[in-house]
Amino acid sequence: DEKGKPSPSRTLRKSTREPGGVTVMPGQYKAVLSYGATQNEQIITVATDPRIPTDMAQLKTVYTAAQQLEDMLGLAHKATRQLVESKQTANALKKQLEDRDKTHYKTAIEKCTAIIETIDEQIALYIGKEDKRQGITRNPEQHVMNRIYTASRYVQSRKTGITSTENTLMQHAQTSLDKALNATNRFFEEQWQNFQTELEKDLPSPFKKIELITPTK
Repeated sequence: DEKGKPSPSRTLRKSTREPGGVTVMPGQYKAVLSYGATQNEQIITVATDPRIPTDMAQLKTVYTAAQQLEDMLGLAHKATRQLVESKQTANALKKQLEDRDKTHYKTAIEKCTAIIETIDEQIALYIGKEDKRQGITRNPEQHVMNRIYTASRYVQSRKTGITSTENTLMQHAQTSLDKALNATNRFFEEQWQNFQTELEKDLPSPFKKIELITPTK
């Protein structure tokens, strides 16, 4: 498979393993192995399952659809990462204000609490609400990652091209992602900007520059 995109998370994870991505098309590839100053390379052939009749044009449609879903995953990760970073900023500000003077900064602390709750709601658009139940549970709520994973599971299972089912599932995933990105952009442009302006009156600015993420056309 190809190099993949990281998945959205509620934390800023530092992974030492590269995520897997889309299954490559059949063909010849150069494999390069490096260890210290030593390097070796070899041409390898990726072939289709000989038991399944295949058509390269149909395989290409599956590959292209899988890449589109991988791009959606990347946008969802980018959005949630900014939200998690912003939540960390708000939490740090809240602690700083509490350490200084809880009474004097009571209103500012309440604003921090409120914005943290709003950020959690934004993150939930992508990966759902945090569920602390133990054991086997079932959550019927739909969110962006549910849509993307469902569409990806169907697309990756197809060996003879994309059907109307996969196209419909991909459209649901795209619509869900676009709606979430638009909501997140509004949050950063309005609520977060107002919060930043208010808090910067009392403390040196700890805020990172926010990049609005344009939904895929």
